Amino acid sequence: MIEPQIYRRRFSDRELHRQCAFWRPICNYLQRYVQPDGVTLDIGAGFCHFINNIRSREKIALDVNAENLRRYADKEVRIVVASGADLSMILSGSVDTVFASNVY
Repeated sequence: MIEPQIYRRRFSDRELHRQCAFWRPICNYLQRYVQPDGVTLDIGAGFCHFINNIRSREKIALDVNAENLRRYADKEVRIVVASGADLSMILSGSVDTVFASNVY
């Protein structure tokens, strides 16, 4: 499993704040592809920049790093700790939009 200390030291709080500011206009652009009244799944959510900045009735952040999800996901975001290769905990046909960026 992923070692949480790697992520604790990866970016400073200042850098994470700058990344969040960078993601806002990206999400504004991508919003046209996301149904505000739908369900959005972010695979490999990481620091939750996308899922926190998109408008959607239901938001799901999926990542292998539980600590990051708990620390960075907004309170209305449903957290799923799992690999993006195993979506068995997501009901088939229950998601309207899926987003994945920088997922290895």
